[in-house]
Amino acid sequence: MAPQQTLALGLKARTGSAALVALAGAADAPRIVAKTRIVMATTFETGAVYHAAQELSLAAAEAHVAKSARTFEALAVKALQALRTELGADFFWTGGALVAAPAKPALPLVQIIAAHPRVHAAEGELYRRVVERAAVACGLKMVRVAPTELVAQAARAAGLRPPEVEGGLAALGKASGPPWTKEEKECALAAWGLLS
Repeated sequence: MAPQQTLALGLKARTGSAALVALAGAADAPRIVAKTRIVMATTFETGAVYHAAQELSLAAAEAHVAKSARTFEALAVKALQALRTELGADFFWTGGALVAAPAKPALPLVQIIAAHPRVHAAEGELYRRVVERAAVACGLKMVRVAPTELVAQAARAAGLRPPEVEGGLAALGKASGPPWTKEEKECALAAWGLLS
């Protein structure tokens, strides 16, 4: 029986979903084994939790946000478990990296719903936290990597120079086929940094 290959996940969340790229193998020769999207909400009404909360009483808004977060987390856990089953037992899931700046302390809900920019910021952070919690619930250690640090982290993991990482990233995209979006590139780099 062949030994398990190391596998790392790179994720980037946005309202309603998260891009996911799974890389396996050694840091100096990674390969993409999955490119997918975790869908947690399919309409603006269900996904824009804090927008909806603005129309509710404070107590109802708090209940709505909490219930939505639980629902989204359950869907994300289900998607991650399905991916693990699909990929089979050939992989050791080492962890996941979320493309995001470090989390800021959460504001009270009453302050969030009072200002539209805070509503958008809170929704983004809600999905980032949901994805992190779902991955942890699946037994993965999670880290956040700021977009500006992705290439440097992958370079350190692989023992390469940044231009070599950029070339390797292009090769990963070519080998995996389209689509090869900015989100997927960022997720691939985030996962790459965990393969050391």
